[in-house]
Amino acid sequence: MSRGLTPEQYLSIRIDATFSRSAFTKDPGPVVAAALELAGDRSDLVEEAAGRWVGYHEDSAAHAPLVNALRPYAASATAAEARHRRRSHHGGDVER
Repeated sequence: MSRGLTPEQYLSIRIDATFSRSAFTKDPGPVVAAALELAGDRSDLVEEAAGRWVGYHEDSAAHAPLVNALRPYAASATAAEARHRRRSHHGGDVER
């Protein structure tokens, strides 16, 4: 029997998907704004997602605009641990 996703997991996935859909954007401002709006009072989830995104894509020139826009969020204490993790293909975090 599947227990499904918690509301926090679902919101985290939606934030990650927001970044992924716009991975190659040249104008990341609206992407970050959309993620913050989606998160509401759960800015910690944006920070974690930003930490994973920056940690995984920081060496990619193609992702540079979004990575640079996410750096301030990835610098938080919440995101520090997430920078060292990435999402597996099955949705769980994997230590790097």
